[in-house]
Amino acid sequence: MTPAPTSSAAELTATLSSGRSLPLLGFGTYQLHGESGQQAIGWAVDAGIRHFDTATSYENEGDLGLALARSGVPRGELFLTSKLPLRCIGREREALERTLQQLQIERLDLWLMHWPVEGPGLVPSWEAMIQLRDAGLVADIGVSNFAVGQIDQIATATGVPPVVNQIRWNPFLYDADVARELAVRDVLISAYTPLRRARLDDAVLLAVASETGATPAQVIVRWHLRRSWSILFRSSARDRIAQNIDVDHVELTDEQMVRLDGRAGTYHFD
Repeated sequence: MTPAPTSSAAELTATLSSGRSLPLLGFGTYQLHGESGQQAIGWAVDAGIRHFDTATSYENEGDLGLALARSGVPRGELFLTSKLPLRCIGREREALERTLQQLQIERLDLWLMHWPVEGPGLVPSWEAMIQLRDAGLVADIGVSNFAVGQIDQIATATGVPPVVNQIRWNPFLYDADVARELAVRDVLISAYTPLRRARLDDAVLLAVASETGATPAQVIVRWHLRRSWSILFRSSARDRIAQNIDVDHVELTDEQMVRLDGRAGTYHFD
């Protein structure tokens, strides 16, 4: 039996432009492989995480599928995200069918174009993803590492905007203009490597952590959740996984949010 979630934060969701719900707290699986990777995924399940993020290029979709099958959590309680790599542009159906096979599922919850395609292949690839969504192989489609102009390009050409843009994001990478432009387009921000790319020894972050009785990582998690942004963190340590999502006691004031926002520099899309 899978333990009950340790934090109600794990139950927070955002409503996508499609009307479907996405759990805001997610577990990233980059560089998690084999038995140790499956064990870390199992610990995330035990902590209450139900949103798991992988990618074809991570070469661990099979590990994620095995770990979740072993967990005993019903498929309907899980939200699974994967990504189409650049090397599979033009072979979208083949790539998605392999992802489904590796994950041991019939339909993916969210499929992202991992990187924007340079040249004329961008729109045709997005059109192929739309067709696979309409065929029922994936519930929602989105993008990763896209600039706002690239989102506009595919949305204008097809009439179908992405529901999510997964990007580098945390208080040190925050850009109010990017956040505003994506919000206007009803595109949810999903933050990847938010803790690894953070300055956890930053003086302002440490001060806010002290004021709230939280760890710097917990403050960063709450900073995302307070704005209803998706956050995908990764750890291979059981206690760290549980600690990072234990943020029910962490409340950030408007003034603290402004101070954290001010830690950012100039944003650059990868």
